[in-house]
Parts: sequence; C-alpha cells; structure tokens
Amino acid sequence: MLKGYLDVVTSSGHIEGWAYDSEDALSAVKVRIVADDGRELGVGTAHGYREDLAAAGHAAGWCAFRIRLTESTGVRTFGLVVTDREGHEVILHRQAVPYAVREETPIGSLSELLGNDPTLIDSLDQLRGCNPLFEQFIKTRGSAAFVGAVYVYLLGRPADGSGLNAYQTHLRSKRVSPYELLMTIADSDEYRSHPRYHWAPTATAFPFRLA
Repeated sequence: MLKGYLDVVTSSGHIEGWAYDSEDALSAVKVRIVADDGRELGVGTAHGYREDLAAAGHAAGWCAFRIRLTESTGVRTFGLVVTDREGHEVILHRQAVPYAVREETPIGSLSELLGNDPTLIDSLDQLRGCNPLFEQFIKTRGSAAFVGAVYVYLLGRPADGSGLNAYQTHLRSKRVSPYELLMTIADSDEYRSHPRYHWAPTATAFPFRLA
C-alpha cells in the first residue's frame, strides 16, 4: 500500500514530503507531482532520510523527497496530487500545502556534496530503524552471511574467523540486536581509523537488501 504526505512548498521553488510502499518500505518510490488540472509540476524519488519519519515508523526514515517544481506561482491556490511515477497510482491529494521561506544554500565542499546525496548515509545512527530488515536478512541468509556483510560494509574486508564466530554467537544468543552488533564493530579502532561513507538502505548497493 502506498502512503505519503506533502509537507511544504518552499520559497526556493521546491516541494517537500514523503512517500513509500508499506509492503516494500525500503524500495524507493518514484513520485510525480500533478496539479488538479493535470499539469505535471515535478518528478523525483522518495529516498531521503528524515529523523521525524524514522521516529514515526515510516520506512525507517528513508522515504523523504524534495522536488524542484517546474512552476511554483499559485501552487498554494490549487490542489496537488502525488502519484507513483511508474504505476500512476494516486498516493494522496492535498488541497492546500503550507508555504515556508527556505532559500537554497550553495554547496561549498565535497563533504557537503556527499552529505546531500540521498544514496549515502551521514551517520550510522540513520540505520537504527533497520533492525527488521537486518533480522529478515539473517532469517533468509543466516547469521554468518550477516556478519560477513557487516564487515564488508563497515571495514571493506572479509570477516576474520574469530570475529565471525564470536559475533554469530552474540546474535544467536540474542545478546545484541543486529543493529547493536553493527554499532559494536563501528566502535572498533579499525573502523574509526578509516572513516568512509556508506550506502543508504534505499540504494541498490546496500548489502543487506534481499531483492
């Protein structure tokens, strides 16, 4: 089932909101913004992260979008429809969308550019809501495969034998959740000595996806 909402139209000519498929929450929905009279005003992908959406239980927070409108004059005076760009299913219809003054902030560095890339995570804390995904991965492929994927994801190398055995034991005994295990490895000297960016859950390269 497709769910979504339109939050705000901004003075910079963007519209912000969120959308996801409750049956496949971390497969990013491609959305289309349409006026009541059928004019297409913008298209984009709902794959950004927002903490408020994570707290509300919406797709672990990974379902936000910010789309530049082809025209923003008068947008607040007519209704807007959000549809699934691929299936053309109506996600929502909102008659009045709030307006906010938000100007564009120029990107001044590579780190800022990467920080604005929705296919990458800014912090491992953004994976906190992904335990159900991790647990399904373990159920389907096993705890050894999960530990191995964590090593590659965080450290860029295969798991050593001792680490693989120890962390499998922790998972099987329920001493730690999958997310807690990931954060334990992230607290290691090896990880902290080589900081790197990681794929977001909605990215096709995220190693814990099953499809």
